[in-house]
Amino acid sequence: MFGSVARGEVSERSDVDLMADFNKSSYITLVKIGSLQQRLSEWLGAEVELSSADWMREPVRSRAMREAVVAFRDSLTHLRDILEGIDLIGTSAQSR
Repeated sequence: MFGSVARGEVSERSDVDLMADFNKSSYITLVKIGSLQQRLSEWLGAEVELSSADWMREPVRSRAMREAVVAFRDSLTHLRDILEGIDLIGTSAQSR
């Protein structure tokens, strides 16, 4: 997680910015990303913006990496189930 929620600067307009490691060998479509964002939004009860560091440009990537905090350590099994269900989880996320 990064952005205003990670920084503790939440407002009424804040969304939850999540950064994920995606499986580079899988074909990732915008439909899959949209579906995952929707499922995460429903699960968290807040609007989710899903990104990958690979998709970000500087200086946004550096700032996101600097302020990122682990958001799903306790609920990682459930998040893995969601990600594996649509074949998007990266191998680095599986080992965490």
